[in-house]
Amino acid sequence: MKAFEPRAVDIFRPYPDEMPWQLLLQADPIEDRVRQYADPDWTRIAKFNGEVVGVYVVRANTALEYEVMNLAVAAPYRGKGRGGGLLGHAIGISESKGAREIVTLSFAQTSLFARVGFEPVGAGGRLTLTPE
Repeated sequence: MKAFEPRAVDIFRPYPDEMPWQLLLQADPIEDRVRQYADPDWTRIAKFNGEVVGVYVVRANTALEYEVMNLAVAAPYRGKGRGGGLLGHAIGISESKGAREIVTLSFAQTSLFARVGFEPVGAGGRLTLTPE
């Protein structure tokens, strides 16, 4: 078994039977809400040695505004850069689909979101993307 290296983690769309519900519920404990927004088409999982170690869910609010609905990393892998990698991937996917702003309604992971440029807005945050 190789040592954990954040860049060695692969990010995929989950198979229908591998939605990481417990991990999603760590970031948002209201199960009905999580099951409603965790669309497999907008969910990505991070795997290491065949194990799901992280997950994020994004959605399009409008053609130009996307939202990070959920982002969670399994406890043994926290603090090792995987959350930032997942957030970067979520931003890249959103931007490739036309997003010019990315929001999060819960700014619980303040330092993570702030490190990549999200500005606090109310209880959430906003990242403005400028094409260059």
